[in-house]
Amino acid sequence: PTFAKCLARAPLKRLVLEGDLSNALVICKQLPRSLKELFVWFDREDYLFSDEHIASEIYELLPYLRGIPNIICEFLVPDCPIDVSRLDLSHITFLQLHADMDLNALIDKIPSMTNMTGLNIMISGFDNNQAPS
Repeated sequence: PTFAKCLARAPLKRLVLEGDLSNALVICKQLPRSLKELFVWFDREDYLFSDEHIASEIYELLPYLRGIPNIICEFLVPDCPIDVSRLDLSHITFLQLHADMDLNALIDKIPSMTNMTGLNIMISGFDNNQAPS
């Protein structure tokens, strides 16, 4: 059996996934039902894929995290364009996001973030005309 299948059968309560989003996606498609806390951390620094590839993996990953009571996601992808409208954040507990995104669109999503207890957004690179209202 694959590593992901072994994890799916393990009686884990907490799981930390760091690094490669492609591998995290494979694992998250088969998460153990016993899981109470999941931490997903990704730093763009040593990742060779394109911005579009990274963004698509983030969009695809988030829905697989549903059903876990405590989900912490940190995506450090500066300059990677993220379409906030495609982010499913309703079930995320804590989000740290450093990306090229429309902050007003993120602010508009806040009412749907019903499970969110913390939000850390790294804001840089916009002038006063682009600042969130």
